[in-house]
Amino acid sequence: MIDARTCEVKEVLSFLPPGFRPVDVTPVGMALTTDGATALISLGRANHVAVVDVAIRDVRAYVLVGSRAWGVELSQTKRWPALRTACPTTLQLSI
Repeated sequence: MIDARTCEVKEVLSFLPPGFRPVDVTPVGMALTTDGATALISLGRANHVAVVDVAIRDVRAYVLVGSRAWGVELSQTKRWPALRTACPTTLQLSI
């Protein structure tokens, strides 16, 4: 977590889905829900998206999404996350 005014690192949140080594986890993308309560973090080679409770800065869940989740964003309706994976022509929706 970085202070937007000072650019100072305030806190570090670590990600480690079950069965992965720290070296396999590469947080590369983030999307916030419209209310700002939940962050979705794509974990690259770890093949997961982390669901983070922003208020308490805690990982609520890891969602297995397939090979190399390089990016995440909310759909236009803000209802479902859209994922970018290693294959750039593939868009997967995870419900």
